Amino acid sequence: MPLHLICCVKQVPDPETPAASFRVDPGAKRVLPAPGISPVISPFDEQAVEVALRIKDARPDTRVTVLCIGGDTARDVVRHGLAMGADAGMLIKDPTLEAMDAYQTAYVLSLAVQRLAPYDAIFCGRQSADFDQGLVGIGLAELLGIPALINGQNAEFIADATVRFERVFPDGIGVFEAATPVLTTYSQEVG
Repeated sequence: MPLHLICCVKQVPDPETPAASFRVDPGAKRVLPAPGISPVISPFDEQAVEVALRIKDARPDTRVTVLCIGGDTARDVVRHGLAMGADAGMLIKDPTLEAMDAYQTAYVLSLAVQRLAPYDAIFCGRQSADFDQGLVGIGLAELLGIPALINGQNAEFIADATVRFERVFPDGIGVFEAATPVLTTYSQEVG
């Protein structure tokens, strides 16, 4: 049976940008993008897309959709996911969504995911590389009423309705299984 995997991605300032390049707009109380340096896909989200694409490699009938909230420049993040091998991309673009907190972001993503249903799994980075909160993925799982497996290094479908998930611990690797639909998050341990 074909699988549908949704990868939530975020556009962030390039983590390699020198801190001195950033400026703060005191009136808006927000950081301004560094001039001449394009934003990129959050590295943790890129890892999540990579794991989804590995599943697609093992099961070619799998469909991978990249989902992003952002402005015009966020199209590049969706294109990045498509260039990696995703089958479809969705950009939620609305000026009223620009300064959302983690809950609001999870809520908007939950509405989009429901429109993309049916799906078997959602893949997210463990946190975004800009605010490092790690709240959107687990908030999204809660809003959708599905289990969340966090901070993984790998996942695979061992049956159409079961995901095997590996997580690195200080003393070894933990292996978990969950019924689908499920949300999984990934960090730098993806190898």
